[in-house]
Amino acid sequence: MKISGVMRAFGGALAVGVVLAGGLALFAIEGLRVGGPLFRQIVDNKDIVADILPPPLYVVEADLVATKLVAHPETVDAAADKLAALRKDYDTRRAYWTTAPIDPAMRAVLVDQSAAPAMEFWREIDQEIVPAVRSGDLERARRGLARADIAYEAHRAVIDKVVVMANRDAAAVEARAVAQTRLAFVLLAGAGALVLLVVGGGIVLISRRVVRPIQAMTSFMGRLAAGDYDRAVPFAGRGDEIGEMANSVAVFREAIVARQAAEDRIAAERGETEAAKARHDAERRAEEAGRLQVVEALSAAVARLKAGDLTARLETAFPAAYEGLRGDFNRAIAGLEAALLEVAQGAGGLRAGVGEINGAIEDLSTRTERQAANLVRTAAALGQVSASVRRTAEGADEANAAVIDSRAVADRSSQVVGRAAQAMSQIESSSSKVSQILGVIDEIAFQTNLLALNAGVEAARAGDAGRGFAVVAQEVRALAQRSAEAAKEIKGLISESSDHVRSGVTLVGEAGTALGDIVERVGLIGGLMEQIAQSSREQAAGLAEVDQAVRQMDQVIQQNAAMAEQATAASRGLADDAVRLEAQVEHFQVSSDPPTWAAA
Repeated sequence: MKISGVMRAFGGALAVGVVLAGGLALFAIEGLRVGGPLFRQIVDNKDIVADILPPPLYVVEADLVATKLVAHPETVDAAADKLAALRKDYDTRRAYWTTAPIDPAMRAVLVDQSAAPAMEFWREIDQEIVPAVRSGDLERARRGLARADIAYEAHRAVIDKVVVMANRDAAAVEARAVAQTRLAFVLLAGAGALVLLVVGGGIVLISRRVVRPIQAMTSFMGRLAAGDYDRAVPFAGRGDEIGEMANSVAVFREAIVARQAAEDRIAAERGETEAAKARHDAERRAEEAGRLQVVEALSAAVARLKAGDLTARLETAFPAAYEGLRGDFNRAIAGLEAALLEVAQGAGGLRAGVGEINGAIEDLSTRTERQAANLVRTAAALGQVSASVRRTAEGADEANAAVIDSRAVADRSSQVVGRAAQAMSQIESSSSKVSQILGVIDEIAFQTNLLALNAGVEAARAGDAGRGFAVVAQEVRALAQRSAEAAKEIKGLISESSDHVRSGVTLVGEAGTALGDIVERVGLIGGLMEQIAQSSREQAAGLAEVDQAVRQMDQVIQQNAAMAEQATAASRGLADDAVRLEAQVEHFQVSSDPPTWAAA
């Protein structure tokens, strides 16, 4: 899969995971928040139980039992047992609220202020009413009941005060809980939206600023490697690492084009040099042929001068061993006139030949100077190409460093995904704790059911007087059963939410794996950039060798130019000597018909 596909898959998976996890978390919070449907149902069930069952810390039921006992003395045994059980429940709950974590002011009223009249009430029950009924002294029992009623009214006034304080504190706590729930809801929604925005923006930014330019540069470098040098380099005007990469590729392309042009110029100049050399050889051969003709003509003239013909040339050649001596003798015999005429003719031919040689050497010197200038420009161009290739290598190194930075950014993104997975795990842990709380609620419902069952049994024992309590106990059992069922349903919803959270954790893990793939692909790009830098350095070394060879050729051409200038100066001196010789010969007077000399 390409980098662009990986980025799209990663963004989609992460967005779906974040939305799903956030939605499930908000759904769970909405169901369990203070003031929510489940919370309100639990509170209503508790209120129903509180409205139906007499509270152990409130002696209203004990006052009722005492009143019935005085009215029906025959139930003294059952009433005494009931009062003993109620006293035990009172002491147990009073001990519980003595150490319970409630407001100290409320504890002072509930435990301390209500205890004094309650203790007076229980003293009348235990010491006056029950013993008086057992002994049959109903008058004493009625007086004790009257005092117990007074203590009960004082106790009830304190309990009413506690109820007001408890309702006020509960309302304040519920208001704070609602505010905190709303704040948590807003923060969670904002965090989810921010995560989606950051992830989406990051993916779009990386796709536009990194992935697409890298794809375009890859396509361009493929065409460049195939020999297509006519296209312009994309993204060359950007100021970031992609622009630096594009500028480096542009320098590399210009270096290749310049190198090809330099090679074409060197080939053309080499052809011109070889053509000039061929022309010089032809001119030298022509010069040799002319000299041979001059020598033959001089030999013929010397032979003809022996017979006295100043314009004729000898046709018969002497043997090689005597030809020089023969010519010297004939010139001595023929006289100074024939010798001067031959010298004049030889000086004219020499001047003409020297002029041709001088022209050829000057032409060769001019072409050599032009070639030397071209080689100097070629050497300068090669130096610029070498510098450009070195800059290309440096740019490739900088691009490699940028790829390494991109890999570090991808690593940090992977760490962010890891932290997101940890947060999802914490949400799952919180869901588990909520399940435990629901288990406690289920147990409370079970205990309530048992208490209602016991109340029903006691009501049955009470007969007609307890019939109303039996109906109430049956309703309490039904409410406890519905509370248990509701807690069970809530627990199922929490379990389902935990499954969704675990799915979100899995999706976040897959997103982390996708980021790991991105890091690996970025490492591959870094390796390719390192290869490009190595190739640029090798090309720079090769161009340096070519530059050295061109400089050596420049030195050789400069030496040839110096030698050509020396040859030109020598030929000019020889031409001047020929002119001076002709001028000297013209000073002599010769006859038009010189005497003919016989051969010796």
